[in-house]
Amino acid sequence: MDVADVYVWELSRLSRRPKVLYSIRDKFFEKKIQLHCQEPSFTLLNKDRSGYDSNANILFSLFGAMAEQEVIEKKARFARGKKKLAEQGRYNGGAIPYGYKIDYANKSLIVEDEEEGKVVREIFDMYEKGYSQMRIARELYDRGIKGRAARKTKRFTLSLVHQILTNELLTGAPHKSKGASYLRTYPMIITPEQFARCRAIAKNNNKVQPKSLKIYYAHALIKCTECGRNFVGSGCKGYYRCRDAYNYDKKYNGYEGETKCQNRVCISTNVMDSLLWNIAIDYETLFILEDAQKKIIESQRERDTLQQKLDAIPVLLADIEERRQNLLLALAEGLNRAKYEIKKNELNQEVKKIEAKAAEYKAQILHYDNLISEVQRSLDMDYDFADLSGIDDYLQKQDIIRAKVASITDDRERSDIIHKHIRQVSIEKTTIIYKFGIAPQGKETIAKKIIVYPYFTPPETFFFIPFDGKGGTMLKLNPHAGTSYNPFTGQTHTSPEYYKMVIPYLQRITDKGKERRRVEERSKKAAATEAKHRSMKQKGFVSMPEMMELSGMSYSTLYRAIAEHKMAGTKVEKVWFVKRSDFASYLDKYKPKPRLRR
Repeated sequence: MDVADVYVWELSRLSRRPKVLYSIRDKFFEKKIQLHCQEPSFTLLNKDRSGYDSNANILFSLFGAMAEQEVIEKKARFARGKKKLAEQGRYNGGAIPYGYKIDYANKSLIVEDEEEGKVVREIFDMYEKGYSQMRIARELYDRGIKGRAARKTKRFTLSLVHQILTNELLTGAPHKSKGASYLRTYPMIITPEQFARCRAIAKNNNKVQPKSLKIYYAHALIKCTECGRNFVGSGCKGYYRCRDAYNYDKKYNGYEGETKCQNRVCISTNVMDSLLWNIAIDYETLFILEDAQKKIIESQRERDTLQQKLDAIPVLLADIEERRQNLLLALAEGLNRAKYEIKKNELNQEVKKIEAKAAEYKAQILHYDNLISEVQRSLDMDYDFADLSGIDDYLQKQDIIRAKVASITDDRERSDIIHKHIRQVSIEKTTIIYKFGIAPQGKETIAKKIIVYPYFTPPETFFFIPFDGKGGTMLKLNPHAGTSYNPFTGQTHTSPEYYKMVIPYLQRITDKGKERRRVEERSKKAAATEAKHRSMKQKGFVSMPEMMELSGMSYSTLYRAIAEHKMAGTKVEKVWFVKRSDFASYLDKYKPKPRLRR
């Protein structure tokens, strides 16, 4: 639709910023659009619209400068007004911290909310008594106390408890908000002394190394097969698991009513990191040995494709913006408001999906850029690949490079190598037939199926058997399993379904609580064993070590005497005991010879 004339009451209705105002003026002249202004009265272009009206151009510049000055003065007045209201303790916009309310009947004065103030003091008192923030949140949640976010419907959350315990405004101390140019003071609810004591408690409680400082090799690699979220490393328990599935306190942190993921599969951090690093060593070794230029070309081709997709994003967004403008026109022409809102939400969702795609393309492009740089860096190694002559030399070179990669001990460097080669990992619970020592014919057992998706090679499948009595067994699925016939030898060869892997175990994350419990259990068991042995001695029994010491005979000789019923023995907690009288009778009757001392 072509526009010939534009009417405004005053020039500031177009814009109060000179830069914008002059760009509009130039656009009107370019399109031959006449501007009619009422105050002051003028038209911008001459009658044939071939140029600016001389008087109008002067008025345009003068009143444009006046409009800009008006904005500057208005901002200054607003700032002075807000500062004055803040100094008087009156509300001047923005969010009010929990514990306070606005007294509209008293010139919008900010005062303490009696109910919320009571809760604030109770929170600080409970924290001083030794309650954790989560325990406080549970207590308030169970009592049905409302939070500030939606006072009538929202219950208390962990984040609100933390916000209150760290809010120094509650002490009445002057505070300058982010972006503000003046100080604000609220009525005191908590004394500065109690606030300081609680901050000291928090500082003393935080003795554990922050989780952010730990490097998890599988960070952002393991995807939940149910909800699609990333698995996270649990520093205290030493497991990778779906954060949402194990979020026991979800309802206490503002997520009441949301469906929780049901995927309860988890895997030891040490086991997973050991597997990924072992795989990455092989990938990195082959990566260095392969034709680097070919890898660069492949990576560049993938990067260019992603860049094309990224370059097409503005076109897609422009198309949505055009549809949005058409939708606004339809609304102006009588489109039902409800239908308009539905269509508008659909367009907004499309925009979000496109923006998410753009972020994904940028991340993948960055990965390929880093990969290309890494390949180019690897070309500067001391090894001369052009001199390889024969498979023996190649394998020797491979062993040298593998040993060099395996010697890396820095966790950050290891993690970077893993993420350079591995795109994604999935874990699920399954059962497989496995031959145990007690079941040589094979037995169905629970296992964790692990699929590793590299960037350039087909995925690899592994099975981890955690309950084998030996700390766990890692198996690799053999893609060539089955029976094959060799026509040259006339023999058949059967390949197993799984290969047992020997992986150097990395003791990276330890469960301090489990270690402490095991020490306590061992201590209790040792005390109980000692008590039983002491009881046997009080009943007139002598232990195997004591018999060896008294008679000078070997363990095997004394054990054979018990097995052949030459003396009656009782085994208590892995130690043989014989009545002292029976032992004396055995020595007197059989007169065994002591073993020779070497």
